[in-house]
Amino acid sequence: MTGAEYAFIDKQIQLLGDSEPLDVLASTERKLRELVDRQTKDLLYETAYEGKWRPIDILAHLADVEWVFGYRARNLLCDEQPKLTPIDQDRWVAAQRGHRREPEELIDSFGALRREAISFYRRLTPDDMERGGEHVGAGMRMSVGFIMRLQAGHDLLHFRQLSDYLQVIADG
Repeated sequence: MTGAEYAFIDKQIQLLGDSEPLDVLASTERKLRELVDRQTKDLLYETAYEGKWRPIDILAHLADVEWVFGYRARNLLCDEQPKLTPIDQDRWVAAQRGHRREPEELIDSFGALRREAISFYRRLTPDDMERGGEHVGAGMRMSVGFIMRLQAGHDLLHFRQLSDYLQVIADG
């Protein structure tokens, strides 16, 4: 269990449940494309809830964190006693101006990085999956396998969020 500030970690792991992480990771790009293809482009740039991300921001976030998860997993595998540091996801989304990118471009970026992540995870041994280090923000040990599970749970969380936001916007 994590502290209140990092309760999202527990939520993402719980969302994954007994699902196979690699199956979830392998299906996300296709599901994002299908969902986005059913929308009018303008809908993706609208706000569902005041003070919350727009659908385009969620797509940008998913592309952004593929870099983060990929780096963290490799850091845990390759370095001795690695320390993972937190990111400010709101600052990442705002500073990188994902809202100025096309939805297809964001999904393409996400997809390329995701295919690399899946290839990476599939090459690992059980011992590799156990390699770990401390996440200094969450104050907990994370292994490569935990990062993979967290990444899959993160997909489920944000896909649900994206679907919900798009429905709220469509319902006007």
